Amino acid sequence: MRRQAKRSKITLANSQSKVLHDAVNRTIFSDPQWITSERSDFARTGNKIRIGFWKSYALALIVGGLTAHTANAVVVLSGGPNNTAPSGQPYFGNVGSLNGASAIYLGNRWVMTASHVASTLPASVNFHSTNYTTVGGTHHTLTNNGEVGLSTNTDIVLFQLSSDPGLPWLNIASAAPTASTTVMMIGNSRIQESSLSYWNVTVNTGPNNDVWNEVTSSNTYNRTGFETTSSQQIRWGVNLIDTTNLLIDTSGPASNRDEASYSTLFGGSSTFPHEAQAILGDSGGAVFSLDAGSNWILSGMMHAVNGYETQPANTAIAGQSTFAADLSFYRNQILAITQIPEPSATAAALLGFSALLTRRSRSGKSRPMT
Repeated sequence: MRRQAKRSKITLANSQSKVLHDAVNRTIFSDPQWITSERSDFARTGNKIRIGFWKSYALALIVGGLTAHTANAVVVLSGGPNNTAPSGQPYFGNVGSLNGASAIYLGNRWVMTASHVASTLPASVNFHSTNYTTVGGTHHTLTNNGEVGLSTNTDIVLFQLSSDPGLPWLNIASAAPTASTTVMMIGNSRIQESSLSYWNVTVNTGPNNDVWNEVTSSNTYNRTGFETTSSQQIRWGVNLIDTTNLLIDTSGPASNRDEASYSTLFGGSSTFPHEAQAILGDSGGAVFSLDAGSNWILSGMMHAVNGYETQPANTAIAGQSTFAADLSFYRNQILAITQIPEPSATAAALLGFSALLTRRSRSGKSRPMT
């Protein structure tokens, strides 16, 4: 059994958060009126973060936070749709749609997604507008490697397709990521509205009774974020890893599933033009990072987000976090099940990708980037 660094185990209480399955890209935007008090609440129980799993949601990507409302797709600060592969990213097409959420093609006809997205087979996964059926008897739920104090099963599942979609095979991260690592998030998310939204939130004593009033930017406000449409699209965005060595506990009436995870933060101290936050539809979506040899590796699978008390549905608000399963912890299981061989190092084509990572300053009021 591989020894892991001690992880903080966190529980998101039902009264304080919503589980948005499919967390992918997070939107970040600068706003001088954004306040850090009452940041998205989550409850710590010992070293565990508990997320209330009482209701299942599919998360969607929101990229770039200046001009968009949270939607069922990635919200992009630059104003771009972010629905085609960015320069230097050959694995955009490895993320498909499944049951209104996301799925990742690993190789050798094997697919990964969240259990709350596809708890059983048969299923139909769509890659590049083509539907692929599944092979019966190939549904596998990953475990927590027998670690003491963790649930036996996780919210990560694998299954095999009946035919080959002709997509490249992915490299699974062999080491846990570090804080401040740049990641690219890809998911089947809701599409953002065209402009930033503002709320004046009245915080009241007691659970679930805060009042959110949507206002214009000329009025007093203390929350900013994005609303989304009902349409979904596979989109990408970038972010920085905020916190590592987490154990996310998606407990609820029907399940108790821990995942070794890391998080990104929506609305950090600096932003990328295409910074993103996961929302409805992004569960099962991919998080990629670059290894020391500048090769793209699959380091995470988005599975949950936290949220503010009584936060409006299908929105992404500054201060939220996206949680992704740390796949390095489950790598040996994944390779054993899928029989994907250790890949030879293939340098990623990074031409143009550096432009996606150009930081914006946090000074001044948020506005669309041109």
